[in-house]
Amino acid sequence: MFTPRRRFLIAGGALLLTPAFIFPLETSPFIYTIGFTVFSVGSGMMLVGILLSQIPDGQPVGTLATLGKYSYSIYLWHMFVLVWGLALIEGALDAELSAGTRLALFFAGSFGLGIAMAKVVEVPVLRVRDRWFPSRSPGGAVGDGPNQALHLATERVSPS
Repeated sequence: MFTPRRRFLIAGGALLLTPAFIFPLETSPFIYTIGFTVFSVGSGMMLVGILLSQIPDGQPVGTLATLGKYSYSIYLWHMFVLVWGLALIEGALDAELSAGTRLALFFAGSFGLGIAMAKVVEVPVLRVRDRWFPSRSPGGAVGDGPNQALHLATERVSPS
């Protein structure tokens, strides 16, 4: 039913989210009255449209999937890199870095440190958790395959 309209859903959702990038969020009456509802509908439209789309295989998608796998750890460590990491590098070099260099080091440092800390802390702790508290679901963990969550979501909404 919605599959033929997936492009409309994605484009419409993006359109409904654009006021967040146009109006000042803290002071615009549109944002704090109807804006949150518009953003919710837009986010839902984009999510449904993307879930109904075929995700291509290939290296770019694999790289994004890997970043997604470690995204929480990257999120946890990005401010450390921004606040202390860049200052430590500039202090060690005794020079102020250009904006482009700072941006490249910020992304590389955030991704590198986030992935490293996930492998050192998060993955071992999750293994212990899974050993102590095994999943009761018959299929194992939700993340058994790169597209399993997407497959499960689209399977529920696909016409029979």
